[in-house]
Amino acid sequence: MSQGGGFSDLASMRSATPLTFDYKMGVIEDIISAFPDINEILMWDDRIKHCQKMQLYLDSLRSRTADRFSDATVHYVPPQTIFMDVAEERQLVRSMIDAHNRHVHERATACGLTPDDKDYSVGTLQTHLRLAHIGVFLSPRSSKALRKEVRSPRGWTPEANHMVFVNNGATSETVLENQVGAKSGDRVTIVVDCIGTMYGATIAVRVAEVKDMQGNVLTPRLGRDEAVPYITVAYNGLEGFRLSRTDSIKRWRPLVSGRLVLDGTIGKHFLTASSLVMPKPVINEVSIGRLVCHYWPELRGKEIGAKVSEINQRLSEDGIENLEENKDRIEDIVKSHAFKTQEQELPM
Repeated sequence: MSQGGGFSDLASMRSATPLTFDYKMGVIEDIISAFPDINEILMWDDRIKHCQKMQLYLDSLRSRTADRFSDATVHYVPPQTIFMDVAEERQLVRSMIDAHNRHVHERATACGLTPDDKDYSVGTLQTHLRLAHIGVFLSPRSSKALRKEVRSPRGWTPEANHMVFVNNGATSETVLENQVGAKSGDRVTIVVDCIGTMYGATIAVRVAEVKDMQGNVLTPRLGRDEAVPYITVAYNGLEGFRLSRTDSIKRWRPLVSGRLVLDGTIGKHFLTASSLVMPKPVINEVSIGRLVCHYWPELRGKEIGAKVSEINQRLSEDGIENLEENKDRIEDIVKSHAFKTQEQELPM
């Protein structure tokens, strides 16, 4: 994307939001370059900080284009965020994927193709659960106590329900048993002693100690020596922040109450992942659908699929395999079938 010069703080602004800001401003630059008659730019965004940065950018754009634009304004729109239950959100995504897969199969059928046809080039989506990490999930009583101890700003998304305990992806359970000496389902106690914040983004408490019911200290395995174990209490979802921003907290200060003892259970945290499933290519196969479309150009949608089924039935009866080496014989059968159909349709 094209980017004009003359904006001294542009590099730092991009680094703050390298995807959203850079992309949106790049689109603006490309549009006004492609359409020189545009003399007004109006934008809307639901994040105050983005609005401020975008307005600075547009002000700079006006100055370096000799005031080409009569108006270049970013309007703030209050966000309307809907927080869904995790199970309901998964169900929604699942229904969207199912709708996509149905559409793929319907389009394939309409074109006279099957998932085994080499011309069936559109993939379906398949979901599966992926082990993200092993966590300690707080009891309801402990979650309530933590939220009472650490108040979060109004409108923030509450958390205070679990900490990352072993962060080794698919091998987390093996690390838990062999290196930590614990297993999923074990009950533990957690001591938190400090509070940390990323201004306007997230608030969390630092985990000082984890012990099993026998009093043995269990050391978290977070994948990085410098990583600090923590429990996110809340984050500012309205401004687009997520739980991962807690990783950036560097300064921690003691809790007013000193230390807070919580309890929880070790368990697995899964994420739903998706993958694109492409049909396996069939070697040396003749496309019946393409031949049907060529000899019956008037057919549409399911009519094509029905005709393909007729031809495949005829090939099966004649003992002809659908191979490239039989292409001429297959095409002769299709032409013969098409000719007979046309004869039947002629007026007597």
